[in-house]
Amino acid sequence: MKSRFLQLVDSSPDAMLTVDPAGEIYRANAHAESLFGYGRDQMHGEFVHTLFPGQPLTLGPGSEQDEPAGRHLELVGSRKDLSQFPADVTIIPIQTAEGTTTVMSIEDITEMQRAQFVLELGLDVLESADRDQQDLLSHLIRAQEAEPKLSDLVARLKDVVQFDDRKVLYNWIGGTRRDWRGKGFFRALSEEQEAWAYENGFHEIVVKTKNRFYEMRGTLDNLRFEVVKFEPHPVDNAESKVYLSRKLDASVLKSHKLARTVVRV
Repeated sequence: MKSRFLQLVDSSPDAMLTVDPAGEIYRANAHAESLFGYGRDQMHGEFVHTLFPGQPLTLGPGSEQDEPAGRHLELVGSRKDLSQFPADVTIIPIQTAEGTTTVMSIEDITEMQRAQFVLELGLDVLESADRDQQDLLSHLIRAQEAEPKLSDLVARLKDVVQFDDRKVLYNWIGGTRRDWRGKGFFRALSEEQEAWAYENGFHEIVVKTKNRFYEMRGTLDNLRFEVVKFEPHPVDNAESKVYLSRKLDASVLKSHKLARTVVRV
């Protein structure tokens, strides 16, 4: 059982660590080593607090009370070269015959925070959604990507999305401010982006979310996005990744139901 569990951690597409009650890392998969800039097996024996220095992180006995299974923390990760990045960390204590093992799933949310910043421009974006601002919200994905994160995305989706000889737009938008929900802002931005993408020769828009974001999945369903891939998380199904796609043609524009007007300048 333990061997099977460690195999799942090693094969996970996410950065994952297994940590003992003292906070010492005894297993790190390849994605975790790459994210933090360590070579093969160099993270073994490191203490997890060195990856998140100066931040509260309770592990070991009592962690089930302090940090229940699936708790999500926003921390600042520190790489081996001392560069930093914002991280979404999921902490999952697991009871084994040997005691408590903590599994940590870590995601670099730099782009998510950038997208949130763009969304918080609010009416400024809605009133002047020019082409430069559209570029902030999305990225053209090519079959051969130089940027590591986008190259990884292409590798994950190559079996379900055709990239060769097609223009595919990857949308960074990850959410809407709670006080804006139900007012048509997200639909207005999404439909304006679809119109812009179609006019500029794009064939498809791809987005990514997590299984735990049920409201976002419902919104994307209402916008007629289709699930093209589901990546199960080896420990916590809520952390599973969901990729959705919207193919663009003339019928897409006819289906738009803008509740707000977006003005191009």
